[in-house]
Amino acid sequence: MPERQAAPGTDRIGQGCAAGSAWGCVRMWIKGARPLTLVISVVSVLSAAVPSYLFARGYGLFVLRGHASRKGAVYTSVSRTNDSAAILRFAAVAVLCLTVAVSMQIAANYFNDYADGVKGVDAGRSDEDAKRPESGAGRIKAASGPGFNAPQRLVASGVPPRKVLKAGVICTAVAVAAGIAAAGITRLWALPAVGLLCAAAAWFYSGGKKPYGYRGLGEAAAFTIFGPVAVFGTEWALLGVYMGGYIRYSGARSLAAPVGSGALALILMLLNNMRDAESDRVHGKLTFSATASRGWSLAALIAAVAVCQCIQSRTVIYVAGMSCAMYPLVAAAVAAIGVLQLVFAVFIIIFAYACKYYPAFCVCIALAYSYVAVMVAEGFIAVF
Repeated sequence: MPERQAAPGTDRIGQGCAAGSAWGCVRMWIKGARPLTLVISVVSVLSAAVPSYLFARGYGLFVLRGHASRKGAVYTSVSRTNDSAAILRFAAVAVLCLTVAVSMQIAANYFNDYADGVKGVDAGRSDEDAKRPESGAGRIKAASGPGFNAPQRLVASGVPPRKVLKAGVICTAVAVAAGIAAAGITRLWALPAVGLLCAAAAWFYSGGKKPYGYRGLGEAAAFTIFGPVAVFGTEWALLGVYMGGYIRYSGARSLAAPVGSGALALILMLLNNMRDAESDRVHGKLTFSATASRGWSLAALIAAVAVCQCIQSRTVIYVAGMSCAMYPLVAAAVAAIGVLQLVFAVFIIIFAYACKYYPAFCVCIALAYSYVAVMVAEGFIAVF
């Protein structure tokens, strides 16, 4: 794929590192990783790790050792509830799963920045335009739609596309290495294969000759990868062959976690694509929001928010009820967070309806962090 030349006046952005501004260089790459959105990966992993820990501790099944046989992976129970070594192995696998998820999401962000940049989809999304909107307001409006100046992108700011591509490859390598490490602990050697499939999904979202993100499949992919793939993959890594027993034990909740995580990722994807709908149509990027009417996009957003909030409300009630006897302060805090989540959900819809996509995005991120807070509280109760 040929590299696109930097827009006039933006080449100084890509040369910031060479100019000797080390912090400016670091900050530029951090922005390119889109750190605010990484909480989605955290939610996906925690949605699996916390209930998996409760199940494993309750049944003494910290099954993180095993061997392969002709019938498949064979595991034996190596510990009971109080085996600290088994708990540490469980924690190590959970951290590795989180590393895979976060690294893969960063890689997807860099790949998207690279592919959209060289195709010109991110035109007008440079640091220069953000600092002087009066000189490029037309381009910014065309790139981002009403109500929100499009965030800065690396290639559009003059960073050499090959460097952005290389950053994505490095992050993918980190994710694969973490997956191999998790497989080494659990002896589930199919785990890296799942990671490679996610890497392919990250690249072909906007890369390649026929990116599926340009054909209205990006929203479905975001729901699937951050929902069932991330959640069930983490549970599989943590519970091994007891995965089936966990699903029977948890019942509907085993499906609620991936659906809730996927719906949260879908909300962010819809807000992003609704904001960029005008520009995407111009550049032939046919996302759901670019092809459907704005009414249908809003309807999909409302449905995703409703599903996500319904599932999370169940979690809030469960955690508050579980902690009210021994930890009343924790129960009160969780209940307050639950009320705040309802407020966040309402404001996401209100801001999106008013085409205020940046406030809607910020509220959505706050909603995601509130989910993390509730799951941390659940984990605290489980451990102590």
